[in-house]
Amino acid sequence: MTTKDKRDRVRTNTSRPVEFMVQGRTYFGSITNMAGGGAFIVTTPRFSVGQDLSVAYVSAGESEERSGKIVRVTPKGIAVKFNFPGYYG
Repeated sequence: MTTKDKRDRVRTNTSRPVEFMVQGRTYFGSITNMAGGGAFIVTTPRFSVGQDLSVAYVSAGESEERSGKIVRVTPKGIAVKFNFPGYYG
């Protein structure tokens, strides 16, 4: 089974600036795809799988904040699983 097969929500390609916090430090990146259950953030700093984070971004003119955990690290960025999956705008 591939990673794509494991997803229970459809991912949408996007390009949104994002501010996120890991271990009390603020970082910036860009969300390139997301679903109600998670997102991929393009960023250059290095992180580790399992780290908790909080994410803030603008969606439909409204500020959104989510918390989650880093589930995958690649040379291009991080995959995040949200703690409380649900609707995103």
